[in-house]
Amino acid sequence: MRDPVMLRQEVIEMRQKMREHLSSQAKQKNSPIFDIKHDAGGIVDIEFMVQYGVLAWASDYPELTHYPDNVRILESFAQCGKLTPEQAEALKAAYLEYRARSHRFALAQQPAQVPDTDFIATRTLVQQCWHSLLSPHPNPLP
Repeated sequence: MRDPVMLRQEVIEMRQKMREHLSSQAKQKNSPIFDIKHDAGGIVDIEFMVQYGVLAWASDYPELTHYPDNVRILESFAQCGKLTPEQAEALKAAYLEYRARSHRFALAQQPAQVPDTDFIATRTLVQQCWHSLLSPHPNPLP
């Protein structure tokens, strides 16, 4: 079993390094765009939460390793009580919405970027879940 404090810190540091190099803000300060994949509250944040959860909880909940995809792993988090059903459903919906939009951009051979006024509620929700799971003293789930 991994040390949960060290794991949390490693995940936070790795994600911060990625943001520093890949986010729209890293590329242009005060950028008026939201990069669906790399910016805070985007796809990579959801993927990191899923990876963190599997690494942190699979020793107690081996069923978290049964599925390779983020959607079913998020559902498993709710079944194990590590996320509320509402959190899991919201993260799943955000992930699917982001993926659908980014696939459309990829088909059009365009970057997966939208005005920073798009996805505000979704980004906020993802960031709240990130804070809930990965803050140094995460809030206990109800």
